[in-house]
Amino acid sequence: MEDGEVREFGGLRSGAINGIIALRRKEKKGIPRKKPEECIEVAKKLKGKVDIL
Repeated sequence: MEDGEVREFGGLRSGAINGIIALRRKEKKGIPRKKPEECIEVAKKLKGKVDIL
């Protein structure tokens, strides 16, 4: 699932936030890191739209 994507399974709506959170935005072995603020913004957009995050 992509960030902010919502899917329904058996009547429950599930939302996703993916990735590794790091205070300094770096890549390690080619894997990008996200700042905590980025995840919070996605969570705010999902508020009230999902049963499971």
